[in-house]
Amino acid sequence: MFSRTTDISEEASTDCPLRPRSRPLLALGEMVVLLIALLIPACGGLYRADYYSRFVQGTCTITSGEVTSEQHHVKNGSDYTTYAPSFSYTVSAPGTSGVDSSGYDGPDHTSFYDEAEAQDIVNQYAVGTTTTCSYNPANPHEAFLVFQGYSQERAWSVFWRSLFLTGLAQMVTLLVWYLWVRKLMILHERGQLTRGHVVRHETRQSKNGRYTVSIIEYTGITILKRPIRGELTVSGHLSLKSPIPVCYDPYRPTRARRGDRPTQIHIRGAIIATLLLLASISGFTCLITFLLA
Repeated sequence: MFSRTTDISEEASTDCPLRPRSRPLLALGEMVVLLIALLIPACGGLYRADYYSRFVQGTCTITSGEVTSEQHHVKNGSDYTTYAPSFSYTVSAPGTSGVDSSGYDGPDHTSFYDEAEAQDIVNQYAVGTTTTCSYNPANPHEAFLVFQGYSQERAWSVFWRSLFLTGLAQMVTLLVWYLWVRKLMILHERGQLTRGHVVRHETRQSKNGRYTVSIIEYTGITILKRPIRGELTVSGHLSLKSPIPVCYDPYRPTRARRGDRPTQIHIRGAIIATLLLLASISGFTCLITFLLA
């Protein structure tokens, strides 16, 4: 996968560089990793459909009931309160003497803007009343007096929406991979060395304030033995006319970096950083999927 290194004293070598290599295993690995990163969040809806399909019907005995309230704060100051019925009950599950649980409905939860509407539901379940309910046989503590279920149609809707959102988010990872990691791999494999010089400085503006960059001008030689002039932008204020080593790709001389040819350590570090970014985005989209589901 990797080729020899070149001494930093070389100047715009005219040696015939390595031809671009096809990397079918690398491309396959990229697709597999990306597919996994897309499917893990997207399958959240399918997992929930399978999970709730295991619930069975049983009976529950009401032990208490009340109306709970939740204050919602809005940025524009229009705060509001919602109300929901809440019960404590005992689940009659086979092999147990009764399991305590609480709540009202699920997997979605009903809430009202009018407290009286929530109180009407509480009044329907007097203490001591035995009513039908649904519970998880593997964990009877998880039970609902009103169980809406989770349809396959809903699961697939969540799947496609999450797949779309995750795909958009992972575009960031793809850009980082192809503009950084792949660039390092290519320059390690067939990069040529030349020397550039700092030709000017520029002051730029960011959210954190103004900063200075140095513009490095260099000359490379294409695969067709034609000279080409390129520029690199690096952060910091380097001395004008100071010589700077530049590594460039003779097949695309504008693909270049400051310094010597990248080493395997540079490439491994970039791969690890990109995979961490991919995992972070997948974790974030998993949370989004949970809200969608």
